[in-house]
Amino acid sequence: MRRLLPLCAATLLLAGCGLRGPEPIPGPPPPSADDFVRDGLLLPGQTRAELLVALGEPRQRQVVPMENRHDPAITDTIVAWTYPGVVFHLHQVGSGGPEFLTDVEVMDNRYLRFPGAGIGVRREEVRAAMGPPHEEAPDPSEDIYLCRSCEGPYEPVIFRYGTDGRVRSILFSFYVD
Repeated sequence: MRRLLPLCAATLLLAGCGLRGPEPIPGPPPPSADDFVRDGLLLPGQTRAELLVALGEPRQRQVVPMENRHDPAITDTIVAWTYPGVVFHLHQVGSGGPEFLTDVEVMDNRYLRFPGAGIGVRREEVRAAMGPPHEEAPDPSEDIYLCRSCEGPYEPVIFRYGTDGRVRSILFSFYVD
């Protein structure tokens, strides 16, 4: 345990400095689509405070005010924080209210538990590992997968492919009411 602590601290410092660690070694594909949807994202935090501790300052911040759908008198905030290889979108209720992670777009395998079905992998390989998409995407360059064995809200994972047929990004969505 003591040996692991300095390694974790060094990893966090490197991430905070914007330096990249070693690329993950391509691993086996996920055991199933459900496993990828449920456990495929290596999430460093779910709030802005947690992201700051884990990853440091984002390269880019965007803030968009939005009317609260339950109470038009309240203005919510949609926040996008961009780091190398990943974008986090959070929804903050009102001024200083709770924050909820709405989605994470991954463009680097270091944020994936199963890089064997991740960024740079051919569409045919993703489908061979995870089966056919669970829903038809409106965009033909996307595949939508769901956790069919999970209980709870609809939280799709969308694979986005480039013109070369390889995964260019993966969008993990989280239910927010």
